[in-house]
Amino acid sequence: MGFFMSQSIDALSQVTQLQESITDGRIRQLERLGICRIAKVVQHMKDDIERVRPQLGSTSSCMQLICKSDEKHRLSILRLPSGTFPILECRNEKKTGAFKSGCILISGRDVYEPPYYILRTSIFKMDPHYAMKVDEAVRETKLLLQIEKWRDESPGEFEHVITTYFTCREEGGPLKAKFYWIQEVAAGDMLDLLNTEGFYFSAEQLLAITHQMLRALSALHKRGIIHQDIKPENILFRRSGDDIHALLADFGSAGPVEEVQEKSRHSTVGTPSYLDPDFLQEMDENKINPRTDSWALGLTLLKLALAALMPWEQGDPSGTTIVMRVRQLRQADIDALIETIPPEITQSPKGMEFVAILRALLSVSQNSRKSPHQVLHPEVRESTLPPQELSDTSSSCRLL
Repeated sequence: MGFFMSQSIDALSQVTQLQESITDGRIRQLERLGICRIAKVVQHMKDDIERVRPQLGSTSSCMQLICKSDEKHRLSILRLPSGTFPILECRNEKKTGAFKSGCILISGRDVYEPPYYILRTSIFKMDPHYAMKVDEAVRETKLLLQIEKWRDESPGEFEHVITTYFTCREEGGPLKAKFYWIQEVAAGDMLDLLNTEGFYFSAEQLLAITHQMLRALSALHKRGIIHQDIKPENILFRRSGDDIHALLADFGSAGPVEEVQEKSRHSTVGTPSYLDPDFLQEMDENKINPRTDSWALGLTLLKLALAALMPWEQGDPSGTTIVMRVRQLRQADIDALIETIPPEITQSPKGMEFVAILRALLSVSQNSRKSPHQVLHPEVRESTLPPQELSDTSSSCRLL
């Protein structure tokens, strides 16, 4: 835990603002939201700030102070059109096409306002695919804003889709462009839970997550949008006791069905381990549809139940090798995996319901696979509305 200096503005005033903003009440709020790990980091940083502040004199007037706990976290000030806020930045999470880093916006405009999560994508201008990656970030921003319009119209349908409060694009100087998405805060993602020592999902938790994600996907599919990258890392959560509130996130691969189909003609869209084997076997872009999300969700849920890698992921294979293995999957392979779900899950009534849904989602053939809407409403004929025009982001920001 330590500090480093960089030339900028009055360090003393910045430290004072951090000290005033990071209250004990704010730390307790992070703990109540289930973000205990972040709360501990913030508490340690607050202790450091209180130790260092008396040592700062007028000699620091031209310096910016940043509190740094380790290589993954640092505390600093973020200036936005809506105000100036302390943030805890979680750095250097590499994402294909850009670098994404996440921050917890610790203090809102008043003590009663919840903290927010800030996702920042930096796209380097020297990248030969710079224009394409900027276009992708713009499309993701438009989709996130469109989801918020749909949420306003039908709030109940989007309860389990991450909320975006604010978007901003910044040129970031001569080297890179930056996109900011400020979203609701979560305690982590499903992979974090899988990696928690001694934690295993119960049948009740698995069934609850299943229904939550089916509702989220059904709401998107109804409006002509597919996600195309469902996996444990893209399902966030908050916890209250044993209850888990899941949130579908990361819409970098998502879009109107026709757009995703067009993109799939030229490149792989999604994560290799979760690609649809029926699509890979025929390479027919028409098989990029709501049922591809069914398959990826089914595999994600199966992984949560087994708490293990899928056979085609073992041995640290390349993406190309994984695609080849997934293309060769047969229904017997999937059925055999489902049979290995622990009996403490499968023998309870809720576990039996969970397994029945898994089987509906994990049919290798799309002809036998059910969409999320069909699983939720087997008595209702499925219909897809034509995709609506996505929001214009010509104005750089949507304020909190």
